[in-house]
Order: sequence, then structure tokens, then C-alpha cells
Amino acid sequence: MVIPIQIFVQMYILEDSAMAQFLERSVVVNGDAAIDWFVISGVTRGEESGSRRNISRLSSQPGGVYLLNDLIGATVNRFNQKNPAEPWQIYSLHTPEASFHPSDLRINHSFARCTRQAGKPTPAWRVVERLGIQKATADGIQPWQLIEDDPDEAALILLHDSNLGFRNHQELWPKALLNSDKKPWVILKMAKPIMEANPLWEYLRQNFSEQLIVVIAVDDLRQAEVQISRNLSWERTAQDVVWELTYNPKMNALLDCSHVIVTFPNVGAILISRSEHADQFPECHLFFDPKHSEGSWEQAFPGKMSGYQCCFLAGLSHHFLTGEPDINTGIQAGLSAMRTLHQTGFVVKNENELLPDLNFPLERILDNLEKQTCNFSRILIEFPTRLLHEKALEKDPPFAPGYWTILESCYTSNLDVVAREVVINGPETALKNVPLGQFNNLLTVDRREIESFQAIRALIKEYCAASRVERPVSIAVFGPPGSGKSFGVKQVAKSLKLPDVKIEDITFNLSQMKSPDELADAFHQIRDKVLKGIIPLVFWDEFDSQLSGQKLGWLRYFLAPMQDGEFTEGQLRHPIGRAIFVFAGGTCATIEEFEGKGTEEFKDAKGPDFVSRLRGYINILGANPPSKDSRPDPYYIIRRAILLRSILGMAAPQLFANGDGSGKLRMDRGLLEAMLKVRKYKHGARSMESILNMSTLANKTRFERSSLPSESQIELHVDAQNFFSILQRADFEEGRLEALARATHTVYCDGLRFRGEQTKAMVNYENLPEELKESNRKSAKDILRKLEFCGYEPVHARSNQIPLDFPGETLDRLAEEEHIRWMREKLQAERTPHWHYGPQRDDDQGIHPCLLPWREYSPEEKAQLFTVEEWQRIGEGFLPEDERNKDYDMVRGIPEILARAGYAVVKSRDDNKS
Repeated sequence: MVIPIQIFVQMYILEDSAMAQFLERSVVVNGDAAIDWFVISGVTRGEESGSRRNISRLSSQPGGVYLLNDLIGATVNRFNQKNPAEPWQIYSLHTPEASFHPSDLRINHSFARCTRQAGKPTPAWRVVERLGIQKATADGIQPWQLIEDDPDEAALILLHDSNLGFRNHQELWPKALLNSDKKPWVILKMAKPIMEANPLWEYLRQNFSEQLIVVIAVDDLRQAEVQISRNLSWERTAQDVVWELTYNPKMNALLDCSHVIVTFPNVGAILISRSEHADQFPECHLFFDPKHSEGSWEQAFPGKMSGYQCCFLAGLSHHFLTGEPDINTGIQAGLSAMRTLHQTGFVVKNENELLPDLNFPLERILDNLEKQTCNFSRILIEFPTRLLHEKALEKDPPFAPGYWTILESCYTSNLDVVAREVVINGPETALKNVPLGQFNNLLTVDRREIESFQAIRALIKEYCAASRVERPVSIAVFGPPGSGKSFGVKQVAKSLKLPDVKIEDITFNLSQMKSPDELADAFHQIRDKVLKGIIPLVFWDEFDSQLSGQKLGWLRYFLAPMQDGEFTEGQLRHPIGRAIFVFAGGTCATIEEFEGKGTEEFKDAKGPDFVSRLRGYINILGANPPSKDSRPDPYYIIRRAILLRSILGMAAPQLFANGDGSGKLRMDRGLLEAMLKVRKYKHGARSMESILNMSTLANKTRFERSSLPSESQIELHVDAQNFFSILQRADFEEGRLEALARATHTVYCDGLRFRGEQTKAMVNYENLPEELKESNRKSAKDILRKLEFCGYEPVHARSNQIPLDFPGETLDRLAEEEHIRWMREKLQAERTPHWHYGPQRDDDQGIHPCLLPWREYSPEEKAQLFTVEEWQRIGEGFLPEDERNKDYDMVRGIPEILARAGYAVVKSRDDNKS
């Protein structure tokens, strides 16, 4: 079978006088050429009724550098049509005049099988199996391997290296690479084996390193001697790549290049740019799709395509045409072009034929490049050894040192504001640049959870595919009560959507069993499902509970079923078959806590033997903050926000703008604050769900605080006093703030009158200058912070409330906090000259005699209170007693100030601060 190959590259014929200026705007493309052959498969009905038969045909298209020629040539042509005054010239390989047979050994051939794949919005023809490459074996240089009118100079050189001979034959390399004194930009698409010594790489490294951009597919890189994780988390994979290219002696020569780009087809890329200084880390950026991990986007569009890297190079080089190379925008364009290629599939030439001839979707990709869409997030990658090189940290990071998360990089403060946005508008809107771990109906943004769920997902997928494995696979899941342990694993299993594999869950609570003999009945139920062709997802709930008073007493009875896939009933041994065992902890929040339960006791209970049979585990973080003796985790409020929106979306979808649990949520501000900031949900996520389910939301289109259940019902799931205190705090910043500010001014004036003092501020609140009114508002807003700092909170006043007098130590702390607040207000005021200490007050000159510290502070305390520059404007000595009395008056008056707004002050129930 002979199929003609046509490659069209438009050339511009120039006069000699114009040639020089075009050399500065010329692109040279060369590399390994190939013909891509596709076996197109389908099924048709036979002549006999109901019979079916397989049919196939062969189709071909230009491959390798020929495909790159088409893309770059068409890109340049479109650019020149829009910019006729400054056209670019492209020089590329000589177009073959002859037709090729698949067995013609003068040229390289690749083979793949294509079928019509289902997908949205329409089905598409894609590759389902790569059949291999037949390398050319003919001796000598063929005409189609040479560049027509190869110029001595160029602005940009693109090299398509597929390890098919081009890298080893210098006579094929562009003249501009060998002869030009000028250094053009060179983009090298490098193929496996990566970093294997070859003439092309060594030449480019020695002569063009400062102008060299190397593009590598991550799967080609993985086939070298490197360790790069796959589909766990973007953070882990990014740091794996950076570490390997920096510290692996077989890879780090790549950093001699100006830029190295590692591509993850359709979903992301890593850009590593060489530092100008040898002693500095390279600058590393990750481009990624927050909604998809490696390989997940393609699940909606089954199959693969040929030409991903060519599309990426076209997008990257497209932004060299407009002036100074914009590599960041070029990477975005390249990734977008990859997606267009995959989603479109091959273009059908002869629509009416049963098996069509296929074409590369060139026009669709060019249209995409012109749109210049930027659908991918960009984040600076934290260098893997950064903390090892820093002498000291100003403060401990929220997570373990060196544990980088994109969430933390994007949102270091104002997490309560971010959490509110997550609930109201959804995580896709509020957390635009943060990776989202979506597993069916489970959504998480925590790197640790994403990695754990991805690992378990891969384990279950591999187990389901290994049909010859006849014993169960075992995993463990830990977390606080009500953290959603079972829900998480179920959603991970459902997210697989494996064809011809049916998974059903079944749960056994070991704390409700009295004897190991009851396990036999459970195993028989599991066997019944196995015999029906089902893979049971078996939850052994509270497996770490006691048995007959012995801690972890159940563990020893699972060793044989886990290891051998058998259980004993009387004298008989029964095979269990294929099953997924999920051991859900009830007493341990983490596997580390489980393994540390008393060394000897753990050994006696066969704990080490049990752990050795596990194939994976998950630590679920839950909706509550960690205990006080654990490392701080301020991002729990983001997890709460995601959980709250998810539960409301399922329980009351009419509260959302779209009426189906999506869009903007309509919810009372104070109620939202309480749900997010309440100190603790007593039973984890179950408590949050219970409060929402007990609320009267039927036929409501807005979640108001009046919809809440009674205080006694809420007390079952949270500290009701703390909950309602937070709920009412929003009022402080809304309608009641002015009343509180007025009351603050009244208390201040009363204190001055009591001591017989007189100032110009002793006028009615309405007559105060706006500057002093704002000062009173700030003082009123700060009341809540001071109360929380000392272990108190405001609640709605009731007739049986006893007026509160702060005890002496608390009063001292509150007064000191009030003075610090006042000093910050002065020192941070935007005015000229800045406020500073002086013995005689002069408002025009910004001088105030009360800008003095309350007491002696340690260096650590000083650093937390004020900046170095602010301390320079603070006087020496301490605040005199007569001025301290004003602060004492203010904090003694807090109960009175709040009473005027309808609040009483009470001691927090579970406070341990005082």
C-alpha cells in the first residue's frame, strides 16, 4: 500500500537587498523526520443478520519534525498576514517528492492504532495503542533531510530530537547553529534516553547554554535514573523534578541551560531557569491545572494523540515572534495547544466513508494559539533544600519544616476571609490557584490528604486490574471521630469508575462484637459478595477497640485473613477471595499514634505484624483544629469551609443561586462566622451535619440565624455559648459599632471626671472630630480580641446575668493590651510627621508623651509587638501610673460598654489561658 505524503511550508522569495533584515527575523526548524501510520479500526455489520466483523484501514500523516514544520510554518504565515510590515521567514526541511511505503527504510516510521472514542461534546478519533517505531536504516543523507536555502544566521532555531539519528549527524544541523557568531535562541525538544552523551547535546551545552531552552516530557525523564512521583500531588512532583535536576549528578548538567521545561501533557509544566549567580538556587515555577492532577484531565477524553510536544513547541515559539521572548506566556500557550489537540482528536477527511482518513487538527490548534488563553495557574516552587540553607526562621511554619504546600504559599494570612469566600462562592472561585483533590463527591485542598487519597486510589486501581491476586488488599484509615474516614475511602473507590469492575461497600463495627467467633459470619458475608463477582469494600470500623479488656485485641485475628486470604471456622479453612479491607480507627487519630501505643503492649497485641500487612494508610485531618500540644494548623478553617458548603449543597440546594447546590450561597454573615470559627465540633463533621439537618431550611432560600435549632440542641454538638458569641460578633462591625463607639467615649469621659481631669475630648460623641470618633470605633472593635485573649466572650444579655468585675491579673492584662492597641494606632497612623515620643504633647508635630512601653519586654516580645522602626519612635522608661489609669478605666468599662449594646461578658467554658 502506497500513501502520498504532502507537507506544505510556505517560503518567501526575497531580493538580496532585503535578505539581511529577514535573517534577523528568521526561524529554522530541523530534527528527526518520520511518517506516522495509523491503523484505523472499527466494527461493521456483516451480510448475515446480526453478524458483526472487524474492519481496518491504514492512514498516515507527517510526523516528527515534519509535523513541527507544519505547525511553525502555519503559525508564521498567520503572524505575517497580520503583521505584513515585519514578516518572519521560516526555513525547514525539503519536502519529500516521493511517496513512502510503510516498509521503506529510507525514513523513520511510527505505528499506532486509532479508534473512535466516546467523549463530550462529540466523539473523536484518538490513539488507543502505540505499536512502535521502525527506524530508518538507509545509508547516506536523503534529500528530505536537508533544509532548503539553509541560512547562516537566524533568530530562533527549533530542534526536534527524537533519538532517530539527527543528534549524531552534524552535517544535518542548521548552518545557523554552526556558523553564526550571533547566538540565536535554540529550543531543543529532547527525547529519551535523557542525558545520554551525544554530539548535539554536548555542542549545544558548550556553545549555546545561555540561549538554550530544553523541553522534556516528564515520562521521558522518568525513564532515566531519577525518582519522580506520579499523580500524588503537584507539590511533591514539582519538588521531585527540581531535586533531580539540581542534585542528581546524571541530570544536573541540564541546569547549564538558560531554561529547562518539563511538560506534563495537557495539565502542567515545570520551568527551571538558571540563576545569574552560581551560588543561588535556580528559579523554579510550576504551571498547573488546579482542578486536575497528572493524567486525570484525559479521563473525560479517552485515548491519546501524536504530536503533544510539537504543539507545545508551537505555543512556546509563537511568543518569540512578537519581540522579547515571553517564556511564561509561551508555556501557557503550549499547554493550551496540547489540550486542543487531545480534545479535538484527528480531523476526519472523508466523513462519509466507514473508516475515514485522518488529518492532524492544524487549524484548530492555530485558532487556539491566537486566542492566547491562560487557563493554568503559576506558582513559585519552594526549593527542596531551602530551609537547610537558612540560618534561622523568624517563626515556625504552620506545617513541618520543608513541607511545602501551594495553599500555604497563596494564602498566608486572612484565612477567615478566604474561608468565607469558599463557603459563599465555592472553592473553585475562592482558591483559584490551589490544587483541588476531587474524588467523586469528596473535595480536599490539603496536600497531605490529597497525596494519601491518590496513593490509595492507585493501590485500589492496581488491585482491581491484577485479577490473579486472590487475597484481600488491606489499608488503614485514621482520624478524629466524625472526620469522615469511611466517607473518604468510599468516594475514592467510586471515583475510579472502572469498567467491568463492581465494588460494593459493607461495614462491620468491631466494638459491637463480643467474640472473635462473630468474625466468621462477617467473612461469610464477604465471601457471598465475592462469589457474585463483586469486589467488596469492607470497613472494619473501630478495629483498634478493646476485646475482652485487652487493648488492640482484635488485631491478631486479622493476620491470617490479611496474609493468606483465609479464615478459620471450627476446623475448616475458607478462602475469602478478592476484597478490599479498610481498617478504620476509632481511638487513634493518626497511624503514628496507633504505632506508638506503648511499645510492649503494641508488640503483645501483634501490632507490628498487623502494620506489616497493610499496603497503605490515610490520616484524615478532620474539621477541628489540632490539640494544643500539636503543631499549629491554621488551615483547618479552610477544610471547615469546604465541608460546610458541601453539606449545605446536598441538604439544602435551594439556598444557592442556581438552586442545585452551586453558585452563590445565601447565608447570614454571623451564622457563617459561627459555623467556621466555633472552637470545636464535639463529634467532628457529624456535628456540623447534625446542626444543619436540625435547622429549619425547608422552602427557605436564605439560611438565617432564626433557622437554627434551640440552644440546648446545639449544645449537643458544640459549645453553644461559644457558638452564639461568635454568631453575634458580626453585629459589632455592622449596625452596633457606632453604639459601642459612643459607649466607649462615655466610659472614657466618666473616668476623667472621676479623677477630676479635663481634656478637649470631653464633649458629646456627636461633637468629636472624625479622627477621635474613628479612634473610639477601633477601640470598640478591639474589645472582642482583648476578651478572647484573656478567656472571655460576649453573649446576649439575660435578666439573670450577674455584672462582671475582672479579677486583678486579668484586669492588668486587659489594660496592657489596651495600651498596646492605642500605641499601634498612633505609630501606624498615616500622617506626616509620624507620631513619636516627646515629653510635651504637640499634635501638629506628632509628639505624644504616652508613647512609652507598659513594662520591660524581652527581645522576642519586642519583635512581636512593634517593628524596629516603631520602637525607635517609642520613648525610654515606662508609662506613668496616672496614664495607666486611663487604660484601666477603659477595660473596667468593657462590661458597661457591651451592656449598652445588649451584651454581657462571661468566662469562656473551656478556657485555659487564665
